[in-house]
Amino acid sequence: MLFVIMCDALNQLVVFPFLPFMIRDQLELAPDDPKLGSLAGFAAAAYNAGQFLGAPLYGTAADRLGRKPVLLVCLMLSGLCILGFAMSSSYAISLGMRSAQGFFSGAVIVGKIVLFDVTTPATEAQVFGMIGLSFAFGYMLGPTIGGVLAQPSAQYPALFGGVALLEAHPYLLPCAATFAFSMVGLAGSLLLLPETHPRLGKGAAPSNARPLLGLDRRTPSRDSQVAGVAAELATYVETLPVWLATPVSGGGLGLSSSSIGVLTAVGGFSLLLTSVSTGFLLGRFGGAYVLHLGYALNALNSAGPPLIALLLGWWAAAPPLLPVAILVVCCCMNMASKSFAFTAVTMLSKGCVPPAVQGLALGVNQSCSSTGLALGPLACGVAYSATVGLVGPQWGAAVFFLALTLVGLGANMLAIGIDSNT
Repeated sequence: MLFVIMCDALNQLVVFPFLPFMIRDQLELAPDDPKLGSLAGFAAAAYNAGQFLGAPLYGTAADRLGRKPVLLVCLMLSGLCILGFAMSSSYAISLGMRSAQGFFSGAVIVGKIVLFDVTTPATEAQVFGMIGLSFAFGYMLGPTIGGVLAQPSAQYPALFGGVALLEAHPYLLPCAATFAFSMVGLAGSLLLLPETHPRLGKGAAPSNARPLLGLDRRTPSRDSQVAGVAAELATYVETLPVWLATPVSGGGLGLSSSSIGVLTAVGGFSLLLTSVSTGFLLGRFGGAYVLHLGYALNALNSAGPPLIALLLGWWAAAPPLLPVAILVVCCCMNMASKSFAFTAVTMLSKGCVPPAVQGLALGVNQSCSSTGLALGPLACGVAYSATVGLVGPQWGAAVFFLALTLVGLGANMLAIGIDSNT
């Protein structure tokens, strides 16, 4: 099941390194076109908008029909959508396919429900830490695959030069690779996964969740949902590739898609290390503490790009590796913040519902998270383009990321008062 969750992360993240380049090709934009930030924000938001609509449906379906059939259908349809996205001939079709992929991305939701079914209070901290570990592998492999395998005819002419399909669709190869992972997950689930629904299967563990009258009583914790939305509004992972791909003359760093992929993978490696400690922190200090820690790191990582801009603008003699080192540290903090915050919110939600409606509850929780994930890239993309246009290319990105730092601090303030037992 952890492999299935990793596959979902792969399909979501594989596009980040090459998305700015894909949009440039589709719309024939200049490398430093300020509209690129807004357009990339719309593309990133499309996935999460679709997930917002689909998440409650899959949670309810998993409660009524069982976990396994819903999981298998989601794996197949989501995989087909990523192939359709890669073969899109226009920006509008790309948005539609990305939104459809998000709508059918129920595998991660059902995967978490299965883990809800089989955990007990004594094991839940360790199991939820393993969820973060699955995402860590996805964060490492997804961007690496996307960056290394994108535009193969141009990057590896000796191997793929003259291959008509890859020349016509230069971003198909990385998406086909993640599709293959999904099919492996589908086959494994079909052959090996038992039904864990408390009423339909025999694999579920007894639950000590507090009984509630219904989903209208802090199910899951409303404070956790609101705080999760605010935290995602502060994220910069969708906007960062635009800044990294922008030429130096336009205020960016001028990195290639493969370099962006490797950089994101380094952050994913830090997520792997962080996930090992997440279970210990949850068991030792509780979900609320880990949630605050994630929000604090989320605010700090956004301060990196302004610091890099200051170095490049004011310190001509700065060591060339210093900006890179700062960027790596910030990417690591960003991945760690996601591991802590999302795992803590999931654990806080589990104790609020009886087993019979855990699927619906997790679907609602995922929809709230998707709201932030959709609005975050959209707002950030528009704000990034507007800030660069108003302030100028040299300092516009620095001002934008500094504002994100303040939003992240606000999210931490919003989370004050959340109890580990809610």
